[in-house]
Amino acid sequence: MTTGTGVAAENGRRLCSSWPNRIEARQQFTALRCFTLDGIRPRQPQGTAQLVRRYIIWRNEHTTTDIRLHTLVTRVNVASHLMKAEKMTTQTQHVDHELIRAAAHVARTRCRGDNHTMAAAARAQDGRIVTAVNAYHFTGGPCAELVLIGAAAAQGAYELDTIVAVGDRDRGVVPPCGRCRQVLFDYFPALKVIVGEGDRVRTVPVTDLLPETYVWADHQLDAE
Repeated sequence: MTTGTGVAAENGRRLCSSWPNRIEARQQFTALRCFTLDGIRPRQPQGTAQLVRRYIIWRNEHTTTDIRLHTLVTRVNVASHLMKAEKMTTQTQHVDHELIRAAAHVARTRCRGDNHTMAAAARAQDGRIVTAVNAYHFTGGPCAELVLIGAAAAQGAYELDTIVAVGDRDRGVVPPCGRCRQVLFDYFPALKVIVGEGDRVRTVPVTDLLPETYVWADHQLDAE
């Protein structure tokens, strides 16, 4: 089985050997690449910070306009998050009860009839709590978790830390459906999800909900 470390190593090889070599292996990024892949530090400690800042500025300016670079960055992020998730599975995860209460409040006060029966709450990386409800429709209306992704983006929250869904009529915490699990993983590979019932609620990495999952980003790079 390929581990997160193995995926990261593969991404490293792609970074040096595939098309991004023509962009990210420019002379000004050589020292940073050596530091990242080989652990070779610049002679001046402050040099690393300067290189990282210059690279981040360059990458942010080009990621949204260059689909290949965007896909590469996504692959590297997925590999990094998978490595973090592997470590998380061996640790007891804190349960964000404030998040559960926020979702339960929305489910109790905002869900009405058959169109809105589920509420979701997520904590962004900056600590904010974002909430949403599902929008049922026979053509396949989005679940509360998917509505929340858009609601979070509309508020400028593009990185989520933890998410939970709660049903109306005091149904308590409800685990995400299969589609939501895949979407949540693709958007936030390091996301934590609260699942379980009553006093057995627990926090698990989204990767635990999709073992051996399909990684969309793995299939987007152009063949060399």
